Amino acid sequence: MKPITTSVFTFKDLIEGGFVYIDKTAGIRELLRPAKAQYFLLGLEQSH
Repeated sequence: MKPITTSVFTFKDLIEGGFVYIDKTAGIRELLRPAKAQYFLLGLEQSH
């Protein structure tokens, strides 16, 4: 079973480290669907 992490912040590092990638795109769309305003989601890469 692949490990799950909360401390890896890039897709490349997730894949190279053998971690599980969980795509939450559909969940985000569901959260935003009833909203009448536009939302902008910003992902910031953390440097180590």
